[in-house]
Amino acid sequence: MLYLFDDFVLDTDQRELRRDGSPIPLQPQVFDLLEYLIRHRARVVTKDDLISAIWGGRIVSESSLTTRINAARTGIGDSGEAQRLIKTLPRKGVRFIGTVREAAKEVESAVAPPKVEISSLVVGRTAPFETIDRMTRHALSGQRQMAFVTGEAGIGKTAFIAKAIERLTEQGFDLLYGRCTERFGTDEVFLPLIDALVNRYRANGPELISAVRAHAPTWILQLPGAIDASERAAFQDEVFGATRERMLREFCDLLEALSAGRPWVLVLEDLHWSDFATLDVVSRFARGNGKARVLALCSYRPADSAADGHPIRRLHRDLEIHGCCSELRLDRLSHSEVERYLALRFDDAEFASSLSKPVFERTLGHPLFVASLLKHLIDQESIVEMDGRWRLSSQAAFAQDRIPDSLLNMIGHELDRLTDNERRLLDVASVAGDDFSAALVAAGLSDDAIDVERDIEALIRKDHILVRSGVSEWPDGTYSGSYAFRHILYQNIIYQNLPPGHRAQTHKRLGKRLEEAHAGRTPEIAPALALHFEQGREFPSALRYLREAAESSTKRLGHAEAASYLTRALGILDRFDAADEFSARVALLRQRSWALRSCGDLVGSIRDLRDMIACAEQAGEIKQQLNGLTAVSSLCLRVDRHACLEAAEDVLSRSQALADDTFKALVQGSSASVNLFLNGWRKQDATLCDRAIELSASATNYGILIRRNGISGIVDCWRSRYQECRRAGTEGKRLARLAGDVYTFVLFNVLESI
Repeated sequence: MLYLFDDFVLDTDQRELRRDGSPIPLQPQVFDLLEYLIRHRARVVTKDDLISAIWGGRIVSESSLTTRINAARTGIGDSGEAQRLIKTLPRKGVRFIGTVREAAKEVESAVAPPKVEISSLVVGRTAPFETIDRMTRHALSGQRQMAFVTGEAGIGKTAFIAKAIERLTEQGFDLLYGRCTERFGTDEVFLPLIDALVNRYRANGPELISAVRAHAPTWILQLPGAIDASERAAFQDEVFGATRERMLREFCDLLEALSAGRPWVLVLEDLHWSDFATLDVVSRFARGNGKARVLALCSYRPADSAADGHPIRRLHRDLEIHGCCSELRLDRLSHSEVERYLALRFDDAEFASSLSKPVFERTLGHPLFVASLLKHLIDQESIVEMDGRWRLSSQAAFAQDRIPDSLLNMIGHELDRLTDNERRLLDVASVAGDDFSAALVAAGLSDDAIDVERDIEALIRKDHILVRSGVSEWPDGTYSGSYAFRHILYQNIIYQNLPPGHRAQTHKRLGKRLEEAHAGRTPEIAPALALHFEQGREFPSALRYLREAAESSTKRLGHAEAASYLTRALGILDRFDAADEFSARVALLRQRSWALRSCGDLVGSIRDLRDMIACAEQAGEIKQQLNGLTAVSSLCLRVDRHACLEAAEDVLSRSQALADDTFKALVQGSSASVNLFLNGWRKQDATLCDRAIELSASATNYGILIRRNGISGIVDCWRSRYQECRRAGTEGKRLARLAGDVYTFVLFNVLESI
């Protein structure tokens, strides 16, 4: 979307402010603030609105907010004195008062799909494109279509998809585009889908937001700046307790609703790095039978998914067996296709014919190999342009030993030509990730961020290993350029060749700098911190951040991911001598049990609880034993009456030796309430419940209050005090909502409905 006012154009697609065609630099938050004010120019925007939209509701000082508003004014030639475009209304807020004209951009530029450069021209691929054409006809008739684009790294999946997008948009398809990222993408719930919606929302906000409101309210909270603070609070109340299953259903409903107006192509790249929740969406959509003018293109590398045990390949095969998808397998180019590529690249059929045989023999038709080899020959002036035509400078160019036989050798050769300083820079960058900030690399090098940024820019101008990817701003105010490896293979090769000690030390250094920069907000990057500290062998810190990552995933209904984090944490616990290993193991097992319970894996949850009880017995922690037994009893309540009562009786037996009267009364009351629920009224059980309620009357701890209300609700129900029972249910739901405990929320919902 373009917003035109005065001499300015605010381009939300390119995230750029221009005046008379010249870009005006703005910090990301300043750009977001200006865009928000313009989009909501019909009303006064409050401070809380801005904090919710731009900072995600985090605590922000008055001075920080004022600084961003002043920067926005400066960028558009306004000032606090003039207030010609951005007006402050004391004690109310701010409003954009300029005259604005909106202009939509073409669909192709509305999001950020891959760009096809000369090094990735698409040749061949006749059969896959014919399949795309056939699927397009079916999609336009309302039959949803799913295709998996498969092939090895560098085979040309991104270029193929970019060409497919180009052809589909010419036929009126709109686009949702998301990409998974290596390492961290596996653990970020719904990340590629959220990115796809955010990109599209920024391009055409009102239309998409209207559809999300109506058909996918659980997703509206995932779109920063889409709704104001008051609406956000209302939606949070509406969707609290929503399951991941609801989010899956709503996303598929959203696609169906969007396609009623026009056809859509959903692109998800690199699903071998995807989180499991995104795969659930792919599976549900592919198996749906409702009318949907949607074509989904999903790419992944079969070899990588097999090596890492990722389930994408299994999902693909299952969908294929049931006739729910097609496979577009990209193979290496034939000799004739390589010749065609060379003819396009050099615009000379005769030269391409003479060059195709040695190029094909060296690369075996691997597209990335071909592109890299040609660049190498041009850089070495083995291929030169003379009088407007390309020529081999020497017939011996392909016979030289330094010409690599594979991409690995090619990349190794490129790296050998770097200076020591450039190689050190790339070593640290490979540890930082496939997308990284100059500031983080500077921390790994113990160097100045501005100097490192300058070195990276110089390397980009000199070589093609790195590319610019934007800017990075950390909570501590650190602001620097953001960069990426042009291809993941560069990062992988550099990273794997690092000496183990140097690699671990760099991970640790980067983790500490990120930890410092995000002080007070580490949950936002807990997966990255956990990885750096784990690889840096700083195991206590890795343990802490894996637990934080699990907690963050749980809040986003990513219970399977939370369980995965906690499994890693338990593995780390075996790798070092923790000061209090038994207590740490007990806590992790209990937390993973909750995650598995929320995934519906009651067997796994109970198994973890029994392991927790055994561990607590070894440590002599009687309270943790009783906590575990109480939880087992609760989980077995509706699935295994015998196991439930057995655990309840075990609690009563073991609790006799407790010196803590309140805790003793609570666990005994919990067990007694189970007996009341399953066996009916018994006076001795009611007496234990009453004592638990009495001794915990002044409690403020969440766990105690939850137990107290559960006990109270059951005993009140048996005494026919239904109003008090419902009141306990309502209070229990409130507490569960505050803690984000959906399972407990559902249990109290039963009491409230009595």
